[in-house]
Amino acid sequence: MENYQLTPDPELFQSLCRLIETLRGPLGCPWDRQQTPHSIVRHLTEEVYELADAVAEADAAAAEEEVGDVLFLTLFLVQLYREDSLFGLDDVLNGVKTKMIRRHPHVFDGLEVENSAEVSRNWARIKRAEKQPAGETSALDGIPRATPALSRAYRISEAAAAAGHGERSPGDLWRCCESALDQLRNVDPESAAPALLRGAMGKLLWRLVALGRSMGIASDAALSETLDQFENDFRQLEAKMGVPGTDASGKMTGSFKR
Repeated sequence: MENYQLTPDPELFQSLCRLIETLRGPLGCPWDRQQTPHSIVRHLTEEVYELADAVAEADAAAAEEEVGDVLFLTLFLVQLYREDSLFGLDDVLNGVKTKMIRRHPHVFDGLEVENSAEVSRNWARIKRAEKQPAGETSALDGIPRATPALSRAYRISEAAAAAGHGERSPGDLWRCCESALDQLRNVDPESAAPALLRGAMGKLLWRLVALGRSMGIASDAALSETLDQFENDFRQLEAKMGVPGTDASGKMTGSFKR
């Protein structure tokens, strides 16, 4: 196997940064000049999902390409903040290096730990200590609102339980799920206000996520696996029925392929 360097060729890295500067410059690309941190974050999120797919499929070539896209958009985002004199790449690198050293005292400061579970507890403790001076005092601080809802629900449930609140037995959680399902069943979709319907559905989903967590199941991963299976079955059904644009495996072909 080829021995790849951990650090990139400095000139190659600088050339990529200069490329972004050119794209953002007066003679650059109109689309790139219009971008803002908000728009770039949306594109970055999409690329991270594509990278996750490549990793899940063990496709090294695709992963290499998607890592490149994620890196490019990350550097693009830094460039936008640098243009407004808010921070630059050196600030980012120094900040994350300092933070990682601080959060690994068992590596850099002689702290003894027994296992990875203790490492995770120390990480959470150190992170809380970092955030409190900035005004964060809740056990739920640090869970981004932009986190996909199922993942956010899992993390909120986990954080609340770790803080000694909201932890219930699986039996209690089953009853909560059944109660939420009954509430949703009794809401008339024809006459109920949309907010009432959303609230009843949200309460059911929240309690299902909490139940899954108590069983060691991440609901987003479980749903993703189910969707993968459904998609596979559906594509096979399409192929059997002779749907145009699919082959025997159900993959898109010809003019239908994107």
